[in-house]
Amino acid sequence: MTWSSAHIEEKEESNAKYRKTQPNKIRGLLSYNGVSPGKIHISVDYRNECLHIFLDSAKDLAGKRSQDPYAICYLMGNDKRCYFQIENNQTNNETDVFKQDLNPTFQHQFKFRMSLMDINQMSLVVAIWDKDSKSADDYMAGFRLSLKDVQY
Repeated sequence: MTWSSAHIEEKEESNAKYRKTQPNKIRGLLSYNGVSPGKIHISVDYRNECLHIFLDSAKDLAGKRSQDPYAICYLMGNDKRCYFQIENNQTNNETDVFKQDLNPTFQHQFKFRMSLMDINQMSLVVAIWDKDSKSADDYMAGFRLSLKDVQY
């Protein structure tokens, strides 16, 4: 791969350890009983050797009004390894938490400085989680999109 560890960090996604012990944290489409899990508004662009993801907002998230959503964004390789952006010497892979809001306006930019050849072998993952203070966070909505055939 042709990316710099100064810009990208390879690590396990933070909620992954809970999925291993509590596999029901991730809901399948059938568990929504015909109700949409919500909509996620993003834009994706590749310029200057960098993949730019702008996470605008989510609308009509399935859940209770008391839920506190936040989003994470990362790239996943075919081998299931996860890659996160590094900004100002810190991993920057999640948005702020939005208290009791099923229509959060994230307005968050993620950047992945990698070659287009490497990007084409990845999937983009955006997941929205409910922040829980006393237990593991709960999955609300999200997607994984192969970047193999995306045209920029």
